[in-house]
Amino acid sequence: MRLADLYSDSAYSALRLGDHRLAQRLLDQAEPLTRALGHRQAFIGLRGNQGLARLFGGDSVGAAKAFREQLELTREHGLHMIASEGLIGLAAVAALAGKWEHAGQLLGAAEAYRLTPKEPAVERHVRTTYLDPGNEALGSDAWNAALAAGRSLTLEQALTLALSPVPATPVAEPAKECVAPD
Repeated sequence: MRLADLYSDSAYSALRLGDHRLAQRLLDQAEPLTRALGHRQAFIGLRGNQGLARLFGGDSVGAAKAFREQLELTREHGLHMIASEGLIGLAAVAALAGKWEHAGQLLGAAEAYRLTPKEPAVERHVRTTYLDPGNEALGSDAWNAALAAGRSLTLEQALTLALSPVPATPVAEPAKECVAPD
């Protein structure tokens, strides 16, 4: 378990530092170890990290797949305390597909169900890079209404919304690789 954790934790550190390629290589090493151990929470975290690495690398389809699996497993195993990462990840995927209202609702839900009051650096990077443009795309009133609608959802409603089909549009260019540490 410890080696799998080291790979996954190192991958998250690489994401925080803006190196999605290194993160993906570390996650490729962690996945078979984590699968073999059968530790649900570790695998859920791994899928979230894989989603982030793919998102930052410009693979919105792969990111969507990883975040969806993360949230499906979160729901299946009742580990709701770690749902916010998958919610914000799928919000970013929705934003890339131009589904700004959907993205705003998921962002609002992610904010409502984040465990810590301080926004982690990686989530802040996702928000500023992919989601903050929603304010301009929808207009301030509509964007704020979407955020409020997401914040008002129960966690089960948020998971249902997140797992509803939204087409992912492949991204031609990788996202900015600058993520400030916490």
